[in-house]
Amino acid sequence: MKVKRYLKIIIGVMIITIVISSCSSIKSGEKGTATPVLKELNSSLYRLNADCLINTNMNGQSFSFNARLNIAGTDTVSMVVSGPFGITVGRLYADLNYFRFHNVMENTVYEGTPSQENIKRATNMSISIRDLLALFQGKTPFVIKEYSLVEEKNETAIIKRVDKSNFGDFGVLDIKDYKLLQYQRKDSGDILMLNSSFDRFKAAGSGQIPTSLNFLMPLVDGRMIIEIENFKINDKAAPPEKFAIPSSVKIINLDNY
Repeated sequence: MKVKRYLKIIIGVMIITIVISSCSSIKSGEKGTATPVLKELNSSLYRLNADCLINTNMNGQSFSFNARLNIAGTDTVSMVVSGPFGITVGRLYADLNYFRFHNVMENTVYEGTPSQENIKRATNMSISIRDLLALFQGKTPFVIKEYSLVEEKNETAIIKRVDKSNFGDFGVLDIKDYKLLQYQRKDSGDILMLNSSFDRFKAAGSGQIPTSLNFLMPLVDGRMIIEIENFKINDKAAPPEKFAIPSSVKIINLDNY
């Protein structure tokens, strides 16, 4: 079944997100323009449970899934992905030291340390879990002081960060309500990895999170729309949980791959 081919990609993107290709050619703001104060987004949000509907189109094939995520901070997550009739097709758990991904359709479990290399082997995604979890919660992947202002215009600010390994992050902030509207990542060699846009924000404590996330994935010729149907935050949200490995599955140790 072709759904097997895309399950790894869906899991990787959902650990939840990345945005406009024009960011790479943005011009600097005019001299004399007041610089907005950049502050951390959703700093009071430390735990999130979300029930999501995922619609994907990849290589001309369309699929719909449901996912339940339990997120703590930007480093720990558990997730269950369900297909038609509520049948579980994938499970995931990850924290700072451990990663486990069960592809039910393949009857295979991938586990190991949560390095970017291991995540790529298991999910086909070239981005860390930490970065994706931050974006899913309406946060920047890195602390805000690591970003510089590129331009401010019409109550929005464009920020950028260039990593020592030469990948670039670009974000668009609504500086009136202070929320992340768009985010883009390019790998070294100016390769666009993911484009994302965020919409339909709802209050989450003292901040706001997007309940509509739109991802363009040029490396796999795909598009994914995630709709958060309901969510709980902080003390009302359950922490992530590890899942047991069935005795019949094939286990792949990513550290010995």
